[in-house]
Amino acid sequence: MFTVPQIQTFVEVALCGSFTDTAKRKGVSQGAVSTMIAKLEENLGTELFFRNGARCSLTKAGETFLPYAIAIAENTEQGRQAVDALKSQAKR
Repeated sequence: MFTVPQIQTFVEVALCGSFTDTAKRKGVSQGAVSTMIAKLEENLGTELFFRNGARCSLTKAGETFLPYAIAIAENTEQGRQAVDALKSQAKR
């Protein structure tokens, strides 16, 4: 099974087209980003990116998976915000 951080990282790499740029934005090593993507690809049983040196682009599988990954990332964030709001109300 894949994790939310793997999904979030996949979305970031897909949108910026670079493992290195994603690593800089997330404040982690490029190797950490590569590992997350490799584990996600392993779980899905397919490659999601064509690696072209410093740049990358989505495979057909990556293009297909991207809207679902975006929805997962957005729903996760909305869920976190809802729980935060509930916690704030409980403190009143």
